Amino acid sequence: MRWAAPLVVLAAGLLLPKASDEVVFSFQQKMRTEYLVWASDGSPPALSVEDAIIKGQAILHNRTLTLKNVRLERYARPYLHHPYPILPSWKVFSNYASHLATSTYGAWDSSAETGARNPVGWRRLKAMLAPNAKPAFQNTLVPLHPPKKERSITLSVPRIGLFSWKVSFKKEKEAWQVLLKNADFEPADGVKCHTFSASLSGRLRYKSGLLEKARINYTIRLDVTSDGVRKRMVSLIGFAMERAR
Repeated sequence: MRWAAPLVVLAAGLLLPKASDEVVFSFQQKMRTEYLVWASDGSPPALSVEDAIIKGQAILHNRTLTLKNVRLERYARPYLHHPYPILPSWKVFSNYASHLATSTYGAWDSSAETGARNPVGWRRLKAMLAPNAKPAFQNTLVPLHPPKKERSITLSVPRIGLFSWKVSFKKEKEAWQVLLKNADFEPADGVKCHTFSASLSGRLRYKSGLLEKARINYTIRLDVTSDGVRKRMVSLIGFAMERAR
């Protein structure tokens, strides 16, 4: 989803440890979003697929967290028009060739812009990396310090609506289990919601009061009517964060 690319990268920590030594984390987020749009004229639905990868370093020093060496890559395949808009396997690819549009690629990193066209989301990411940036961590998904039992998250999407959910943390023997307690979607004006569901799972490990490793995956499914057009979105997001050795 275009609006969620920097979301998990921002999820870094509210209660930071008091240690003054510099700690370096590496992180990587992989995201696939599928948009299915039904045309109002009754023609076959169209499918658009986007893949985004964000990776880099999160550096903790004197209770301040900064992002460095960040790279954002985005792969997008424009709408595929076909009576059965599914991702074809290699066995039947030739039968779909005439319906496939050319894929696009864009990349941006904190040292140089490497694509002819910067990917969607790069402006927001660039602002987060500015020397005077002051990221707000009031809504966090991956705390650097051992978490409380649950945490509330909200996300406003222009012209779509407001997402909100609670993340529950359950202590296990040597790790914390991350679960989605509940999720809600409030459509924006003019948007009619048909179905909405979300799921989340993952594990966090801490050592000496500081995050050691995190693995989180979640899925969002949304079916709405916007601007008189029916749209379905399925987004699969995976996030990993690990303390550098």
